[in-house]
Amino acid sequence: MALKVLRGVGIPPAGLIERFHGPMRSVALTWRDVSKVVPVEITSWWRDPTRNASTPGAETYSQHLVGTAMDGRSPGRTRAQLLPIVQKAALRYGATVPSKASESSGSSVHVQALPVGTVKALLTRTPALVQSALAFIGPARPIVASVAAPTLALPPPVAASTRQPGGGFNTGY
Repeated sequence: MALKVLRGVGIPPAGLIERFHGPMRSVALTWRDVSKVVPVEITSWWRDPTRNASTPGAETYSQHLVGTAMDGRSPGRTRAQLLPIVQKAALRYGATVPSKASESSGSSVHVQALPVGTVKALLTRTPALVQSALAFIGPARPIVASVAAPTLALPPPVAASTRQPGGGFNTGY
């Protein structure tokens, strides 16, 4: 199967990636695992505030603003067919498919890493920090591809420990 990021999808700026690496990874790994079962197209990842405001149905304090949410779809499948596959993968990495997002129309499924309300709390409690962060990260930079949309390649998950022949364990250290 394949995992494609569609043309025009915003990639989080370096400053956000450094700050939210863990939650971003859980969402990306969720979609990677889904792509092992069905083909996946990522339709939305990071959005700057202007793009978020112009996105129909977007929450004001969407996790897309900090890159901890991704929307995806599987060509030829309905949301109802895709949803159980995504929910199972999300549980593995601590990501969630909020009930409100799972009930919306369309074929895309929304996956997020942080608890509902986290971004609102972050943005409303520290407005000076937010303003400086937005000035630092600047506007969205969409992916530009000449022929086809790029493929998101992630490393395979690493086991915490592996059993060795003879009864020992290799912890990877």
